[in-house]
Amino acid sequence: MKKIITLFIIISVILAGCSGKPKENEMLIGYALDYIEKSNNGITTYKINDKEYKYRIIVIGRSNNAKYESYYIVLSNEENISFEILDRRFWSSSMPLQEEFIIIEFGLIDQ
Repeated sequence: MKKIITLFIIISVILAGCSGKPKENEMLIGYALDYIEKSNNGITTYKINDKEYKYRIIVIGRSNNAKYESYYIVLSNEENISFEILDRRFWSSSMPLQEEFIIIEFGLIDQ
């Protein structure tokens, strides 16, 4: 019985040491959609769900009371979208469906 307990403790210590921590500032993807990127005469457009967008934007910020920063990757026809608008839209179930932009990826930034 002592051998089994000793073996269990050794394996636990080895596994705990091998778990490792993600690299600093690593982006941890939590949500992602596939889209199509097209270039025509030097102009790039992005398509998803039969709708085309002019811009692919990465927005970084921190939600209220969040431990980590979040990032959103968005397809949009507007050049600028605030983190607050994206964060509210992503986490809310009551916001109306808008087609000015679509969130194609969300994740955390481990620091």
